[in-house]
Amino acid sequence: MDSYESIYKKWRKTLLTIDICAVICICMIEIGMYFYLHWLNLIDMNVNDYLWNYLFIPTIVNVLLVAVAYIVESNMKSESIIINYVPIVLTLFIITVIACVHFHFSVMWCCFPLPILLTIVYMDKKMTKRITIMSFLCLIAAIAMNYYHLGETEFYLLVESIISVVCLVTVYIATTLIIKVQKEKNLVLSRGFSNDTDDVKDGMSRTGFYNYTAFMEILSEKLLKAQRKEDLLALAIVDLDGIDEINEIYGYFQGDMVIAALVGKIKELTTEGMTVAELNKQQFAIIFDNDIAVEAYNIVEKLRMNFFKESYGFMDEMATITVGLTMYKKGWDTKKFLDVSLETLKNGKNSQKNTTNIYLEK
Repeated sequence: MDSYESIYKKWRKTLLTIDICAVICICMIEIGMYFYLHWLNLIDMNVNDYLWNYLFIPTIVNVLLVAVAYIVESNMKSESIIINYVPIVLTLFIITVIACVHFHFSVMWCCFPLPILLTIVYMDKKMTKRITIMSFLCLIAAIAMNYYHLGETEFYLLVESIISVVCLVTVYIATTLIIKVQKEKNLVLSRGFSNDTDDVKDGMSRTGFYNYTAFMEILSEKLLKAQRKEDLLALAIVDLDGIDEINEIYGYFQGDMVIAALVGKIKELTTEGMTVAELNKQQFAIIFDNDIAVEAYNIVEKLRMNFFKESYGFMDEMATITVGLTMYKKGWDTKKFLDVSLETLKNGKNSQKNTTNIYLEK
């Protein structure tokens, strides 16, 4: 998880740096424009008024916006989903300041879609939609400011306003399509990677756990041993709740982050006497041998609670797991043992998720 958080942090730092550079460039351009227009005698207003309206006030506002963005970003928890909005919203506000100052809308209408395009880096359709709404509101504010200063003397204001709205809608549609295509590409790559590594050497899956084939062989061996020595044997099926919804809303890359977090928590608790296998991308099996089988419930409960506390940088809600735990009963074969465990899990998910469900013999 640290690696993913660091990626988001680098993106925020990069975007904030770009915003600072933009503010500096805007200030330098304003200074250059002043001397250029003054040289051409094209400044038709008091010099002090010109400097305040076109240089000092917008620069002060932009600097304050950058300062506020840095304070918010520095004091907000890194796992908060809102923190990723800070540099993009800052970009939007800087664009709005320029549009409200210069009243040259034919130039500015192409800048408002920029924050929408920046949301592609986070692959979050909710963020794209929210930033689009904010861009539309800021666009309306800029249009109102233009109308207040220019009124009906600006003949093309209505036409340029319509073009601006159409441009926003077009970029929003294009951005959502790009995100959708990117998610589909990630899914194809993920499936390809899973297929390529599903039966690698020694029966290990891409997570470092045993794959399904190796799991069935190990379970059969341990079951025979338990029958012969009358040892205890427990099987837990751990299922990640709502992973399809996470993939759909936030993307498969983010879904893999959640899976990686679960894999990490399982590895933290794995000890001698435990065998872990990956049944599929969202489901894991844990075999508990003999003495450790007595502690199976406590271990999976600790796993469930530890995972529930995990936070993510792209969503506010916590991811959960549901567990089906079964103690081996004399006379069961491998298939029966697994089927009962899966049925216990299924009953638990149907009644209440984020729970550990124990098989009770009927």
